[in-house]
Amino acid sequence: MLDNASIHRSKATVDHARRLDFDIIWNVPYHPEFNGIEYVWAIVKTKFRAIQTQRMMGTKDCSFIDAIWESMSGVTDTEVKRCIQHGLSNLNKANNNINDINHQEDRLDGIPVVECSRCIN
Repeated sequence: MLDNASIHRSKATVDHARRLDFDIIWNVPYHPEFNGIEYVWAIVKTKFRAIQTQRMMGTKDCSFIDAIWESMSGVTDTEVKRCIQHGLSNLNKANNNINDINHQEDRLDGIPVVECSRCIN
């Protein structure tokens, strides 16, 4: 699942993903709360800050690069799955809210509402 950042939409990125036989799902633009990878990065950053604190206090001896590697490799499969499920759950909740609003069109005075789910194939 990718957001709509220009680097993600580049021909090189899309071609590479296709060569790896990845299915690309484009996320709703500008809504990181729907993208599970944002929650994964939050975990990585939390782990990294803890390691950096230990490095600064002298209780952990490792390089900056090792700290990054340890932070990233320390994220478990279970955590990644939970993050992805959380993003999809947020998307489903938003879609349900939009559907509820669409069912109350008379209160919207004809303002069109776009469903989030249309962005996902």
